[in-house]
Amino acid sequence: VLLSVIDTVTGNALTWMRVLQIILGTLSTVLVYRTASILFGKGPGIISGVAVAMSAQLIYFDSMLLVESLFAFAIASLLFFVVKAIEKPGWKLWAMAGLSAGVLIALRGSIALFVPVLLVYLWMQRGRYPAWKTSAIAFTAAVLLVVVPFVVRNSVYADEFVPLTSSGGLNFYAGNNESADG
Repeated sequence: VLLSVIDTVTGNALTWMRVLQIILGTLSTVLVYRTASILFGKGPGIISGVAVAMSAQLIYFDSMLLVESLFAFAIASLLFFVVKAIEKPGWKLWAMAGLSAGVLIALRGSIALFVPVLLVYLWMQRGRYPAWKTSAIAFTAAVLLVVVPFVVRNSVYADEFVPLTSSGGLNFYAGNNESADG
């Protein structure tokens, strides 16, 4: 979807998608720095940001048309917004975390298992954080805002209900059967 939008807007999807991935890779570095700074202090934040900036794998993936660049950015965003929302509770930060989680789920369906963990966390904070319901609703609504269009599209094209991906069972079997070698 993103590639077709970029192609429609620019007429040169391959070049501009690579540019977008490089920008997202740079933003991932900033998000990792800020998240680590909140959790561990400025020094560890700088070390973390530099480590991400110098990661050969991330640099390589940013120049390739692969989902990994988007995935790295989305996971850095999710972690940043969750940490910020825990530091300074508010439904807007939880909504941003939900958008990030929705993008992650669209990229890798297995991330959907993480959503209930965050909702349970919010529920456990109900005594300390009176607006937990509003934040939980904002988080869930944001996740659904991103995921539902993919579910609808997949279900229409597959002519049957496809919740996240049609290959989940196959991937689970391939990775967990007795004769699996990886």
